Amino acid sequence: MKNSENSQLVKSSQNLKDDLFVSAPSKQFEFDAQVASVFDDMLERSIPFYKENLQLCVDFLSANIKDGVVYDIGCSLGNLLLALSPRLPHAKLIGLDTSSAMIERAKLKAKAYNADICFKVMDCTKEEFEESSAIVSNYTLQFIRPPLRLNLIKKLYNSLKSANGMLIISEKMVSEDSLFAKQMIELPSIQSS
Repeated sequence: MKNSENSQLVKSSQNLKDDLFVSAPSKQFEFDAQVASVFDDMLERSIPFYKENLQLCVDFLSANIKDGVVYDIGCSLGNLLLALSPRLPHAKLIGLDTSSAMIERAKLKAKAYNADICFKVMDCTKEEFEESSAIVSNYTLQFIRPPLRLNLIKKLYNSLKSANGMLIISEKMVSEDSLFAKQMIELPSIQSS
């Protein structure tokens, strides 16, 4: 596929709106090609302050990291690494995800933007991590079986460079305060109106 065709595919897929669950689902949710095709829209609608969190991670990492290995575990479509790529031209960027459909789209996006990023279909609990300048886990731990989470976090921490290595973890949260929980869901959509 030519770069111009690849760019058009990526740009058109970014405009797709998620209407997968307008009717009752016919199968259990999975990160398949159908979900991958609308995942950017799904992220923005279902994760309060997703874009702001992504930008904060990019700004923080680019202010503190110049080179070395940077992992994004559960990278989905590669948005973090694609945004980070021009700001960290000397870093080795690696995105891991268990969904081959997500990784296929991430690779297409990287190619369209001429970004040197390694995307791999890999279960992060089984990855042998290189010594890393930074590891980011945005909204991924919720998909790791609870008995495996602590060992994964230890594994991530142990693979960081001893001097100035960074581990950034973002997760959705639940609050017992119903007003706060409601505002976390509604505020981003109110602000974007």
